[in-house]
Order: sequence, then structure tokens, then C-alpha cells
Amino acid sequence: MRYHGYLERPSGDAIPVTAPIVPDFHAVFERCFELREAQEAADGWHTTRFDENGVPYVHASSTGGCPREYVLRAAGAHVDPNTVDSMTNFALGNALHKVLEDHLTSLPEFDGWKCLFSERGLTHSQMNLVGKADAILQSPGGDIVLFDLKSEAAQGKTLRERDNPLDHVRPEHKLQIAAGALLAEDAGIVEGRIETGMVCYISRLLGKNSWSYEAIAFAITDELRANVVRNVTDRVNAWNNYKATGTLPSRLAPIRMYGKMMPDWKCKQRGPDDERGMYCQLRAVCFAHEDKL
Repeated sequence: MRYHGYLERPSGDAIPVTAPIVPDFHAVFERCFELREAQEAADGWHTTRFDENGVPYVHASSTGGCPREYVLRAAGAHVDPNTVDSMTNFALGNALHKVLEDHLTSLPEFDGWKCLFSERGLTHSQMNLVGKADAILQSPGGDIVLFDLKSEAAQGKTLRERDNPLDHVRPEHKLQIAAGALLAEDAGIVEGRIETGMVCYISRLLGKNSWSYEAIAFAITDELRANVVRNVTDRVNAWNNYKATGTLPSRLAPIRMYGKMMPDWKCKQRGPDDERGMYCQLRAVCFAHEDKL
């Protein structure tokens, strides 16, 4: 069906006289993703959980994240939906995780490796840490390896390799995997210490319908373990201080970029007139308040 004149969508776009009226599928997916996020929140695993003393748990994937975001989220601050671009990327990652969750343990072996456990949610008995490792693997030599899968865009691969020239693994991913090792050891599902972590980065090659599967192993050192414990403790202390005084933790420290100091890239806003975060769902609330919520 065609219409004469111009039809203005809620987004403000004007549709020319000769253009057929078609749905704005960017907006359609935005609404669908919001509905899916609400459904996923109902399962409780990735929503904020509290211990018997009312202290929120730190998720393994957040051990390298922002303490201020942790407190704001636990305090019930308004959470903006992710961007459609972010949710599209998450959808790909979720689909890949689902394939491994459903089928990896069914493989008797792969290049001499075995999957011992997949997607098992755990809660630490001695600190406020929860997590669900993608898999715990056994190498051909019998070593136990904590494994995690990450999907990224081609540009993400380039930036990751530029920022981490030694082993190409993001520090926050090392922390997440080390946290997963602490959880598995505490639960007793492995014997002894897990000394090795592994991350597989799945990246679409720029301009091609092909993908890179880059598996990188690294040592889960005493330093990494200590950093996990310290970060969990710092977040719990930040929460307790917030409850006692109403004071929020500081924002992430500014970083030097293009020769000047700028907010951390995780704090980037969506646009000049949009205070919501490009990457952080709590940016608008965070920057609307200084010390108090």
C-alpha cells in the first residue's frame, strides 16, 4: 500500500510519497529484546541476588567491572535497556553458548580433550561470589581447565589485540575465569587447584562470511586469585558503606585518549542529547548523581 504525501514515524523519520509503508524493524527488535530481557530477569540467575544479611552477590562476570554500577544495580536504580546493536551481539553470543551448553558434554572427546561440566551455577561458601562457568575441561594430559566463550565484532578483536599485546586476553576475562576456578574449587567439583584458564574468542572476519575461533590458554596465578578476592571484598564494602551512609562509590577513573583525559570508555553516552550509556545500562543514573543516590 502506498500513501500520498509524507508519513512521520514516532522516530521522526519522514517517509517519501513513493515509498511503501514498512515496519521499522530496528524498533521492532528493540521492543522484542526488551521483552526477552524481562523474561530472562525472571529466572533470577543474572539478576541481583542477596545473601541472608542483605548483601548482594558479585557475579563472576562482574569481578572486573565497576563497583558503582554494582551498588546502583543492587540499590534498585533505574536500568536502561541495552542498545539494539549490543543486544544483537548478545543474541549471537547467547546462541553460541546454548550450542555448547546443549551438546559439548555429549562429545566423547575433541582433540583428546573432554568436557567435565557445562554451565553449572555455583555460589561460593566463604565470600559473596556467584558464577556459571561455560565449561570445565580436561586436557589430553589430564589438566583441569576453566573455559569461557566470548563473541566479538571484528573491531573488538582488533582493539583487544592492540590493548593486550602479550597474550590478547582482556584482563576482565581473566578475572572472570579465575573467579570461576575459585567457585569450582570451593564446591568440590574438582580435585585440587585449577591452574589453567582458557578463553575462546569467536570473531567475524571483517567483510567476510567467515569466523575466527581463537582459543588462548593462560595461567590462573595467585595474583589473579587475590585480585578476585579483593574485588569481591571491595564491592561488599562499598555496598555496606552505601547502606550505612548513602554514599556511592566513585565512578571509573578517567583515561587518557587522543591526548586528553576523558571518561572511561565504559561510561560513553549514546549521543550528545542522550545521557543513556552506550555500554552501561546505569550511566544516566550514575551521572545524574555525585555521591548520593
